[in-house]
Amino acid sequence: MLDGALLLHFSARLDETDTHDASIYTVVGGAVATIDQWNSLEISWRKHLDMAKVHSFHYKDFEGRQKDFYDWGPLKAKRFMSRTEKMIDDNVSFRVVGGIDPRVHADVKRRMKGITGFRGDSDYGLCLRWLLFQSCEHLSQKVGDDFSMSVIMDDGPYAAGAVSLFHQLRRMRGKNGARHARKYGDIAVLGKESLSLQVADAIVGIEADRLTGPKYKRDNRLRGLLDGPKLEFWYNGMLEQKERRRAYGTKKHPDTYAKE
Repeated sequence: MLDGALLLHFSARLDETDTHDASIYTVVGGAVATIDQWNSLEISWRKHLDMAKVHSFHYKDFEGRQKDFYDWGPLKAKRFMSRTEKMIDDNVSFRVVGGIDPRVHADVKRRMKGITGFRGDSDYGLCLRWLLFQSCEHLSQKVGDDFSMSVIMDDGPYAAGAVSLFHQLRRMRGKNGARHARKYGDIAVLGKESLSLQVADAIVGIEADRLTGPKYKRDNRLRGLLDGPKLEFWYNGMLEQKERRRAYGTKKHPDTYAKE
């Protein structure tokens, strides 16, 4: 447990992809680190790219051998990615990646439609919820409760919805509020010129390939594929939490809740 006078601030840098190669999954991910760790990583990342004569990193360009990677052979690419993975693990607290099969998610939401209190998230939104929850759970186990976490996200098509969801979660405080609402700090949206978001892009690409691979447990990796049973379990848990908040609100403000 940290000293009560000390607040440790972590920042999650997250990126997304609708599909990855032949994958059918929506994937969101990146890494969680302190501000000092991110500053150190950005310095190392810029040196890493300069040494490889890469102006800006995009995983799709790397995989497709386009732009700065157009004439790279397998050995050069493998060495570059090995250095990339080591640099990331040396500078962040942990990687975090979540994926959803949109077709399975749509079917779960269809079957739960009509249940009182149910409100399904978008694929991107649910990945974000899962990432935030799992990251805070992991940090609570590792450093105690004296931390806050802010988020920087890629300026993609889902950015506005992500910002809205983050602020919604942060407002859900109180005795029966969202489990980690008090831990959420700020959220910002940046373009891919951000070096730390280029790192997040690399992590999403790397870990998306591993979502359906062999399971392994490492403290510096949080990775989850939300399949049908996990999605149903997650949504049922959200409904139970909503009911607890409603019951608490009824007890505290019976006149207000009686009108609902």
